Formats: sequence, C-alpha cells, structure tokens
Amino acid sequence: MNCINGMYTGHLSAEASEIHLLLAANGLSYLFYVLFLYSFAIGVGTALDAMCAQAHGRGAKAEIIVLLQTAVLCSAVLMVPIFFTCYFATDILLLLGQNPDVAALTGRVLWIFMFGLPFCFGYEIFKRVLQAQNIVLPAVYAGVCANVTNLIVAYTLMYHTQPLGSYCQQHIQLRLLPSKSTGVSFA
Repeated sequence: MNCINGMYTGHLSAEASEIHLLLAANGLSYLFYVLFLYSFAIGVGTALDAMCAQAHGRGAKAEIIVLLQTAVLCSAVLMVPIFFTCYFATDILLLLGQNPDVAALTGRVLWIFMFGLPFCFGYEIFKRVLQAQNIVLPAVYAGVCANVTNLIVAYTLMYHTQPLGSYCQQHIQLRLLPSKSTGVSFA
C-alpha cells in the first residue's frame, strides 16, 4: 500500500518543498502506523494463530469460535489506546522532535488511518482463523484484490482530491480486505 501511495505522492506537486513535506508525512505516518498501531493487530493475530491451529487439530470447532470471539473482544479493547494514540499523534511526534509541518500532516493522516484499523483487525483475525483450518485461498484473493483496488483507487483519489484522498483510499481498502477474505461485508 505505502509504496504505491509514496510513488503517487512524489508526482503531485511542482514545488520541491511541498513534495518533501508530503513524502515525509507519508513515510512517517506509515512508520507510525506499522510500529504503534498495526503491530497490535499482528500481535492478536499471532496469538490466535497457534491456538486456532491446536483447536483445529483436536477437531474442536466450538473452541475456534470462542477464540474468534475473544480476539474480537481483545481488538475492541485495544482500539481505546489506539484511538488516543492517533488523536494525539501530532503532539507525540512534536515531543519526539519532528518538524511541526510534518507532524501536523502526519497527525491528520493517522487520524484517517485510525478509522480503517478495526477492519484491519478483522482481516487479520479472519485470516488467521481460516489459515488455521487450512483455508488459504480467500486471504490470497483478498490480498490480490486489495492491491489492484489500491492501484486504481489511489490513482483516482490522489490526482483528484490530493494526498488526503489517497489516505482515505487506504481506509477504504482496509474495509474491503475482511469482506474479500471471508465473504462477509463490513460496509
């Protein structure tokens, strides 16, 4: 996702200073997102991975459902600190010594990313539950569809609504991932 948006962002403006600001905010927001937000989804998914595989090996389908519910509940609880982290991202970045312009734009981008994070949790949870049961193709199809969607929608939004439109596109893409991998629509 970020690679494509970074390439599109580099071609937006004719002014070098604006391009540097947009690219810096793009890179910093993605770094912040992966380190402080997405890592929670990976953590929940990793914990779920081993437990679901063991339950599937024992043939305990009911236990997989309980694990799925537990993961959803844990994700909902984790959304509270994630919300505050995104809300205060600009202040956090300023405390860490970032450029005020970059920190302000990065904070706006992370606020947009925050609305897509529940769907990212949903994708990671459903992907891990399905993979533990040897069902892999839905996650593969979801990833391929998400990348194709990313190319098209990012281009359209980036060049018609400027950079914040592309970040909204990432939110849209995160909403599509769980529905493509499980057949359940979250829209």
